[in-house]
Amino acid sequence: MKKILAVIFLPVAFIANGQNANNLLHPDVWLRADQLTETNTVWNDISGNQLDAIPSDSLMLKGEGLINFNRTVSFNGQKEQFKIPLNLSQTSQLTIVAVYHSKDTTSERAVWSAVVKPEQSVMLSTRRAAGPQSIAKYSEGTISVPMVNTTAEYWGKASSGVTGASLWLGSGASIADSLQNFSGDMAELLVFKRLLSGPELQLVQSYLSLKYGTTFQYSSYLTSTGQVVWDYEAHPEFSKTVAGIGRDDGFLLNQKQTEYADDPKLLVIGADKIAASNENNTATINKGDFLVWGMNDKAFQLERSEQEVYPYTYPVLQRKWMMSVTGKTASSVPTEMKFNTKAYAKDKEVKQCYLVIDRSGTNDYSLKDVEYIPADTLSSDGIATFDKVTWDPDGSGSDSFTFSFGMDNGVRCTDPLCHNASTGTVNVEVMGGKAPYQFQLVSDSLGFKKDWTGTSRFQVVDNLASGAYTLAVTDGKSQTAVDKITIDNPEDFNFGLDSLYTMNLGDPLVLDAGTHISDSTAFYTWEGDDGYYATTKDATITYPGEYQVSVTNQYGCSASQNITVKVPDGILYHYQLYPNPSRGQYHIDISLTKAIPVTVRIYNIQGALQSTRMGEGSFNYHFDGELDQAGLYLVKIETSSGTETFKLVINRN
Repeated sequence: MKKILAVIFLPVAFIANGQNANNLLHPDVWLRADQLTETNTVWNDISGNQLDAIPSDSLMLKGEGLINFNRTVSFNGQKEQFKIPLNLSQTSQLTIVAVYHSKDTTSERAVWSAVVKPEQSVMLSTRRAAGPQSIAKYSEGTISVPMVNTTAEYWGKASSGVTGASLWLGSGASIADSLQNFSGDMAELLVFKRLLSGPELQLVQSYLSLKYGTTFQYSSYLTSTGQVVWDYEAHPEFSKTVAGIGRDDGFLLNQKQTEYADDPKLLVIGADKIAASNENNTATINKGDFLVWGMNDKAFQLERSEQEVYPYTYPVLQRKWMMSVTGKTASSVPTEMKFNTKAYAKDKEVKQCYLVIDRSGTNDYSLKDVEYIPADTLSSDGIATFDKVTWDPDGSGSDSFTFSFGMDNGVRCTDPLCHNASTGTVNVEVMGGKAPYQFQLVSDSLGFKKDWTGTSRFQVVDNLASGAYTLAVTDGKSQTAVDKITIDNPEDFNFGLDSLYTMNLGDPLVLDAGTHISDSTAFYTWEGDDGYYATTKDATITYPGEYQVSVTNQYGCSASQNITVKVPDGILYHYQLYPNPSRGQYHIDISLTKAIPVTVRIYNIQGALQSTRMGEGSFNYHFDGELDQAGLYLVKIETSSGTETFKLVINRN
């Protein structure tokens, strides 16, 4: 079975200046798509071991895909694969780090595979990793964002060797179960015929995470020389998502622009000018210079305050960032930033955007020297661009930053409690600006307009009908903030009942008024002819007539509906005699279309009257009786609507 190893942190001699990562890590294979040239016919191994990856089709090396602006090799998911002439069958330890982006989100596909023992293999797919005798599933479905995947395997004892065994990239050729070939982009692969130590993994993960815009969770980021460029212990609240740019010659890293792998359009930062790719960015970053930024996990909503005086010049987002600056000349690197304002204003037009920087790095945006830098451009699709932004001019090592959209009205609406009621409310919290404030609330469709002046930034307008409104607030410096407001009209009660029903006499009609009403606190009332009354949501109706159902909720909102219940045309009454034949006892049910008297007479076969029963003032009657003598009887039912005679058989045996 697979052995699980505890990670042992051993001292690591970091790379001296001018040395390559190969001199420290000694990978057996190192493939980098950003090192390919137009003349390549193989994916060249830069480890120095000359284990080049041989493509099934050399056109694969011409791929135009990118992961965080870095070149990739593209796989079409058909027969494309690479064969790496590395025989892993004479080792018992393995670490493979792969950077890839699967484009197939529905199927499991092979990333790499290799034979390690006769009839045994190791592999990584887009959903699981498997060793000689184990499987570890890391995803129920295919992850659709770029990944840095580290797979470490240890199977106890090496085999005597498998002749011709190779490592397959993008294919499951080495494994027994059939997997489709990889579909998507691959950017980098490092293979070690050993288990990497904890510090070694930290170096590799730091390098790859910075290069490809993925986040190395719960860890500090180190350069090849061991320098900390992101301190997790100092900024744990900003480590939800980490990205950065910088240059580390030990890893041949010269990352000039970066986006988040899992949200590439949210925030992009690049040295000088953001280009189509990292290769096309002509900026110069000096060796050892890094700008690394981390983001908290708070909402894309504006900071609110209960203070009468708003603490910030303009309201800032709860979502904030920390910028860590490392290197002798990093603070002089001009950057371009692109921020997607739709993260905040999904359905709201943004007319201005500010980059807000706290140079103290304390995340305190109430300080007087906090900088509000207006966007140089704001595109129609909401991308705010800031040019020539530099960081950490005071040399403290960090700046915190976020974004603002100018003065805001901070509107909160309360809809009316009842349908068509004028009980809506608009609560205004002016954020930013200077008192006094001029307020105007207008609804053209409702013919409503209200103008007023106030020194408080907190205002309430009530008794509003549902509809569309425009709120405009102008401060003492003639700054204006405008909001479109909608007060929704609650749905009216819907009983889901018809206004007319036809029932058969003697067959009760059940009507449920609560089928389409979700309010469990609602109170129902049924009223009808002949004094009918019920307080349940469903009513059992046994005679025709006019009925009304009403409902009232806990807020006093109410609705009612009139319902007519009739019988089929020409039907005036319905009589039922049972059981028949009988051993003596009998029952008679009589249903009428109106409340009239009824007489029931029973005669024996000789015509002698045996009993008389009478009733009056009702739609429905029920009579019980018993006859002592066996024989044939005639039951005569008389009403003003008609007379009908039934035969009743009494069998006393």
